[in-house]
Amino acid sequence: MKLFTRLFPLFLVVLLTACATVEPLPKETVAQLKRVGVVSHTGDSLYKQYIGVTVFGNERDLQDITDWKLDETYSEQVAAAVKVVFKAEPLVLAQYRREFAEVNSLNGPWAAPAFWGPNFNKIGEVTRRACSEQNLDAVIVVSRWQSEDILGATNQKVEGVGVYARRGMAMAHVLSKVGFMDCKSGKPLTVARVMKAATPPNDAFQKRLVTAPVDPQVAAKPFSTWSQAEKNGLRALLSALPKEAWGSTLRAMIPTQ
Repeated sequence: MKLFTRLFPLFLVVLLTACATVEPLPKETVAQLKRVGVVSHTGDSLYKQYIGVTVFGNERDLQDITDWKLDETYSEQVAAAVKVVFKAEPLVLAQYRREFAEVNSLNGPWAAPAFWGPNFNKIGEVTRRACSEQNLDAVIVVSRWQSEDILGATNQKVEGVGVYARRGMAMAHVLSKVGFMDCKSGKPLTVARVMKAATPPNDAFQKRLVTAPVDPQVAAKPFSTWSQAEKNGLRALLSALPKEAWGSTLRAMIPTQ
């Protein structure tokens, strides 16, 4: 058991690095893009957690932050990236957003890692309808990314937009996945984790995650005790945090040859 505990962080990083490769889109799909819809469903909830020395010290504090309007901000940022990367006209699908919510559903009967979403099968119908009504060639859908603890290599789960703290360290994170939805089938042609651009030679998997340090003392406090200034600061940080990563994530979908 002790050996497994020591090797688990290395195993986790190796596994996720291997899974980080993005299946490129067909060349003809990229060449024919003219209008691309965009919708984000990753920023309505704040997944705040503190990892203690033992399991009894773990604390999870889920907060509704819909009024922070992060998804509206992210949609605009993704739309800007679509224009640059795909050379296509972006359209934020605000009027359809509620119907895309099930993208964050489980892919199975219970909340086991094998069944963690996103569930793109649930949004096939609304994808096809939005494409038809808005004359789109594709839809970019941003969802939450649920994962084993890639931030601290514990046995806990991390996901979505949040604050992660343990043993004197703390960070804000935006863990999301992007699905490139085909208008004809309503299915994803490729799915990519939202990652910062690689910067060789220091391009380790964890350094590409969309994270930023925050004050550990603030992060350790219950969210209900945060001052308004502290909440405003986190909101501003999370609003800007993934801005550059959308472009690098979309570029990973472009075929190289």
